[in-house]
Amino acid sequence: MAHYAFATSVMNLGFMLPSMVSGYVSDYLGYQNFFIWVLIATIPFATL
Repeated sequence: MAHYAFATSVMNLGFMLPSMVSGYVSDYLGYQNFFIWVLIATIPFATL
């Protein structure tokens, strides 16, 4: 049970940190430019 709780917290941290950063980037770039930036950033992963 303790291992499950620890692994769940690490997994949630992997979701929370990018979410916090993306909020700041979205505010900085504006929503439309952020959306374009995300589309461009996913191109390398689409080729795998």
